[in-house]
Amino acid sequence: ENDDDALRRRRRRRTSRAQLIKRIFLPDGFPNTVSKDYLPWLKWQMLSLFFRDVLEVLSAQSLLVAVGMDVNQANAAAPVAGAVKWVLKDGTGGLATLALGALNTKKFDENPKFFWSAANSLEDVSRAMELLTPLFPSHFLLIAGTATFVRSAALTGRSSLINGTFMTHFSRNENAGDIRTKLEVQGRWLQIAALPVGIALFRAVTNGLELDFATNSLGEEVKGVTAGIATYGSMLFAHSFCCFMAAKSLNFETLSRKRVLIQAKAFVESNGESVLSVEEVSDIEGVWCSKEEKYLKTCKLGVTPDVVSGNDWNVFEKVRREVFGGEKFIANVVRDVTTTTTTT
Repeated sequence: ENDDDALRRRRRRRTSRAQLIKRIFLPDGFPNTVSKDYLPWLKWQMLSLFFRDVLEVLSAQSLLVAVGMDVNQANAAAPVAGAVKWVLKDGTGGLATLALGALNTKKFDENPKFFWSAANSLEDVSRAMELLTPLFPSHFLLIAGTATFVRSAALTGRSSLINGTFMTHFSRNENAGDIRTKLEVQGRWLQIAALPVGIALFRAVTNGLELDFATNSLGEEVKGVTAGIATYGSMLFAHSFCCFMAAKSLNFETLSRKRVLIQAKAFVESNGESVLSVEEVSDIEGVWCSKEEKYLKTCKLGVTPDVVSGNDWNVFEKVRREVFGGEKFIANVVRDVTTTTTTT
């Protein structure tokens, strides 16, 4: 009985710890309060955040080397390496946000998987630019400023998708705020985990190499460059791959222009006998490009009457009767300001 009691206590403790972890990191009521693709997306999203945070540490230390510190000084300053980024953050970041606002951001909602991946790829470009700053210390302001501009635009676009389209999609119980809060918690813990990994990678690449980027006196040039490219390149690739897989795992149930056209094509080809499932539409929709990209580019959704009839009312009436005469819906056609014709 004593052994049984001890076993039960251990099980209760394990269950209690599991419930605590679940309460900290997952939305209340999980998995019944989120969409089915939330967990597959979250797995890849957390991996991508980890690699992004590692890249952030590496790029921050590269910036320190570029502004005049030697490798040993940069290693010693690793815990505060991110401070140098604040020099350029506010100005260029504000300009990037203004530039993004001038674009047609409505397309973000129409094609969220593409713009999610594009935003993350832009962030990778900015990290790569920061990693290159030690090679060109005389152009530090230009490279670092451009990198900050690109990254700020990417982060603004990505945040708008997460806070808007993604949260609307994931929530099932008016719990978008809860889901967003848990994503923040997960991100903070991943930052803590990524910090020592980033520092260790930077030291592994630079220790033992007599490199002085500030004075362009490169000791073991080939060895240093090769190690740097392999390390930083693998981190960039891992982050991009995880972001792609996160986007691919999403299955949006709402009908955007692209999804409507995909469904319409399948419906017509089956002679009106079947429609595609959410997962099938998502697979055809793709991430960077659709499997029906040629069809989607040539087909228009929402054609105005003047395009159909060339502003000839008789032609429009003929098209309406011949094409839509048998449809079971009501069409309100305004011929002028005072006359409205209603047909069934």
